Amino acid sequence: MKTKTIPRIAVTLLIQIMASTAWAGDVNITADGQTISDATTWKNGVVSITGNSTVTFSERITISGTVTLNLGEGTTLTAPKGIEVDKGNTLTIEGNGALNATADKFYAAIGRGFHDSTSGTSGTININGGTVTAIGGRFAAAIGGGYEGVSGTINISGGTIVATGGYCAAGIGGGTFAACGVVNISGGQVTANGDRASGIGPGYDAGTSGTVTLGWTNESDGILASNYNDVETPRVADGKAFTASTGNIYIGTLDDDQRAEFAGKTLKPVVCTGISLTKESQGLTATIDGTSTATINIPTAVTVDNVTYNRTFTVGKASTVMLPFNYTCTGNEGGTFYQFVGIEKDGNDWVATMKATGDDANNAGTLTANTPYLFLPTETGITFTIPNTGVSLCTAGGGDCMTADAGSHWTFKGTYSYVKWTTDSSDDGYSAEHAAEIGRAYGFAGVEKTGIEVGDFVKVAEGAKIRPMCCYLLWNNEQNSARSFTRGAAATDEELPQRITVRLVGANGQTTAIGTLDTKTGEMTFDSEAWY
Repeated sequence: MKTKTIPRIAVTLLIQIMASTAWAGDVNITADGQTISDATTWKNGVVSITGNSTVTFSERITISGTVTLNLGEGTTLTAPKGIEVDKGNTLTIEGNGALNATADKFYAAIGRGFHDSTSGTSGTININGGTVTAIGGRFAAAIGGGYEGVSGTINISGGTIVATGGYCAAGIGGGTFAACGVVNISGGQVTANGDRASGIGPGYDAGTSGTVTLGWTNESDGILASNYNDVETPRVADGKAFTASTGNIYIGTLDDDQRAEFAGKTLKPVVCTGISLTKESQGLTATIDGTSTATINIPTAVTVDNVTYNRTFTVGKASTVMLPFNYTCTGNEGGTFYQFVGIEKDGNDWVATMKATGDDANNAGTLTANTPYLFLPTETGITFTIPNTGVSLCTAGGGDCMTADAGSHWTFKGTYSYVKWTTDSSDDGYSAEHAAEIGRAYGFAGVEKTGIEVGDFVKVAEGAKIRPMCCYLLWNNEQNSARSFTRGAAATDEELPQRITVRLVGANGQTTAIGTLDTKTGEMTFDSEAWY
């Protein structure tokens, strides 16, 4: 019966197409509630739907060549028998209006009709915008292939899409017994439900899979598929990551357990800048480039198994670090972390006290996320030993996290952004806030200059700059309250100390080293006679 039925339907389709009205080139349709009853072919052009109402095409629309459907805001195109996009043809949907497409038995709402001996593959379907609701006919996908029809290439980069497959067919992808071809999702809010088949992927009992790549462009994007059954190697696009209500992070090629885990759950973008995520045999690794000027922004917590911080330190030269995660030191980090205690005036001397976070035996201690620290390295890099439970990275609250010295005029301040102190408003790095800090801010030199060595504690001058995850001391005319900072007018040179002594204190309260800073020359040393 099957071999007899398919040719009859194919011939009927041919007669309909030959008798249809062909619209070649650009066409504008003003939607005013009308119904267009002729079978219509759109050929090589832009079909624009304008107005503020609905237009209905009662017969199936056929795409010939390359056609763009532009849905004007406030308009709705209703296609109760769907849109035919056969192999070799391309339909692009864009705009801010709505498209409601359904189809008869064996037909995709948007894509291929009934499979025949000539071609069972749909053409290329691009959805860049609009609100698209598609319901496939029995045995056919909503967007993609009809009965026994493989979807061609489906690219979704924007819009709101709800795709519901017919019986035994995918929401987006293949019809019954057919693979999904190539599906690329790079943006938009996508919901896809299959019936005894993939939400996104092949149809029931396809035998072969197809390719599914998932990505996002905007933070508001999301993908929800009832399942990804029989998709052999679904993958997250390069440089992208998703999370779901499972709490896990999904990147790269997804295995069977991961697919089952987030089936029926919304994949939401992991939005972060300044770090890269890679999946390796030992788990998920976050790599932070300490040489980059890119702002580090991780607004939603990301749990990783490993952290690599690519930054080179000079052994014995003090520097600063602020981390976007809580961490318990093991003593094998390659240096000692010190937390700011405060700056006090001792006679005519100003003394900045930094206290080790851990005990003196192994430098172990607990570091708090988004808190500035002084770091005295014994190695050229920091090595983090991450526990089996991993660590959670998050910069919520933004950069510029501060530890205030209550009751004084000093604040130890960290940044997740590149900072340049300049009064040149035409400079790309200029900000009024940092221009006002010139002469009031102090930091550890990261590069050698005339009269200044790496690690010297120097007064910030015009043109100075620091990278993300670094910290500096800042004078403020108004006294700080605990854990807060109120900006005041710039202090004069006479108000600021000309020499600052930096005192390093162990966790037991014993002084371990004393260095002296001359804010005029920038010279600072921790010599052997200063060690205790």
